[in-house]
Amino acid sequence: MKKQILIVASAVVFSLTPISIVHAQDSTPTPTTTVSVTPTPTRARAQNQFQERIDAAKAASLEKAKTIALNIFDKHFLNKLNELRAKVSANTMIGDEAKQAMLAKIDQELTWFTEKKNAVSAATTIPAIRTIVKDARVRFLQLGKELRRLHIAKGFVTSLEKVITNIEKNILPKVEEKLNELSAKGVDITAENALLAKAKTELAAAKTELAEIRNSTTYEIAKKNYDEAKEHLKNVRVVLRQILENLKAKISV
Repeated sequence: MKKQILIVASAVVFSLTPISIVHAQDSTPTPTTTVSVTPTPTRARAQNQFQERIDAAKAASLEKAKTIALNIFDKHFLNKLNELRAKVSANTMIGDEAKQAMLAKIDQELTWFTEKKNAVSAATTIPAIRTIVKDARVRFLQLGKELRRLHIAKGFVTSLEKVITNIEKNILPKVEEKLNELSAKGVDITAENALLAKAKTELAAAKTELAEIRNSTTYEIAKKNYDEAKEHLKNVRVVLRQILENLKAKISV
């Protein structure tokens, strides 16, 4: 009987041993392995070629932007300024002092725009080129406004010259001729001669203001001289009108 029990016990132990081994193996963590992937020469070459194409496209875009900007500077800003300089030099309505001041101003602007053009050539980014062109446009527009106002001021010269020339060459000689006629007939023209002298003084003052306009370098100065010249010419008309009224009264007597 004891022998049978030992046999059964041995069989049980034998049958349990494989199961215990399997469970022991399953409970042990499985080690992980990290695999590093090294780019192949072909893939690295493709990446380099792609980057080269991007760099080439950027460089081409930059050069195209430079070409456009330089064209704007040459054909618009600098060309217009040079044309303006030639016109100012040939303008006979501008006095020497004002002409020299205007030419100096234009030369200063030519220097500024040339420096900005050189900055475009040296630019390394498209945004930098845009900024340069934008600044140049703003400056050119402001310069255009100033010169247009000054051009209007020089128009005052033409307007005043016509009036002054008409008074000086036509009206005054006729008044003097009439006074001399009456004087020859024994009419007392002492008061009228005094008025004529006053008219000539006012006319001379208007001519002085005209000369100031010719040499003015700003619209504000020219406008001030123009207003003063108009006031003197108004006084001339008032005096001449008084002379004519006096003559009519003396002739009718």
